[in-house]
Amino acid sequence: MVTDHLNKATEYVVSSPLEDPEWANTVILRGIDDIRAVQAGPATPIRFQVNAAHLAQ
Repeated sequence: MVTDHLNKATEYVVSSPLEDPEWANTVILRGIDDIRAVQAGPATPIRFQVNAAHLAQ
């Protein structure tokens, strides 16, 4: 199932205020250095999902 794959995949969240995401397999990225470290890691597909409501703030 697709949901099984998504639930097992590592999820990256870019956030400054978030302390505990409460989601399994979640890594909080605090800034550009964290993002670059992920980009320099193993060549796995990275998909981005943007919450437009947060961008507007």
